[in-house]
Amino acid sequence: MKIGKISSIDYEQGMVRVTYPDRGNSVSPPMPMLSEVYHMPQVGDLVLVAGLSTSGAGVVLGKFWTKENQPATSGKGVFCHQLGNENGQAVISYDGSVLSITTKGSLTLNGAQVIVNGRVISP
Repeated sequence: MKIGKISSIDYEQGMVRVTYPDRGNSVSPPMPMLSEVYHMPQVGDLVLVAGLSTSGAGVVLGKFWTKENQPATSGKGVFCHQLGNENGQAVISYDGSVLSITTKGSLTLNGAQVIVNGRVISP
């Protein structure tokens, strides 16, 4: 396991290169992101890499929480998925009873019926 910084991104292939500051700024070969959804990190993001020490090949497991990168919401039993590149830009969360969608921008639901407290508020 290694910690590195994203140095370049191939969006179409879902591959990234990682620079390892503690290893003389060596750069990895292209590696895939481990993810269930398409969400590429940004250049400069700290990531955790599971890799082979002999070839430099591996898989980027993803970003991790730091003082600068905190979850938008947290707590026991909370499930949260952050969308966008900024904390709080768009968040879907569920606490076991309430599903919340928050965004700093507008929210568009195409053709969906939205019900709030038993009351229909859209077509």
